[in-house]
Amino acid sequence: MNFTYISKIENEKLDFAQFPGEELIRKLAAALEADEGELMILAEKIPDQIKKRVMERPDAFRKFADLNDKEIDRLLDEIDEGEK
Repeated sequence: MNFTYISKIENEKLDFAQFPGEELIRKLAAALEADEGELMILAEKIPDQIKKRVMERPDAFRKFADLNDKEIDRLLDEIDEGEK
């Protein structure tokens, strides 16, 4: 990995084909002490934990995908309240 490639990543100048692979993202996350899942999403990859849950419950994710932002926010607020 060279400086130019890192600069393109930082400045969001990569074409989709140039996006780093999952293994490189994991290495970058470890080196930067960053959240691996967040970096995966920024690279337009789906973190393994999310992939697994989608495969286990596609019915739930289909319903979630149909919600608008206001409905999602309400649902997330309810979940947060339940965790308190």
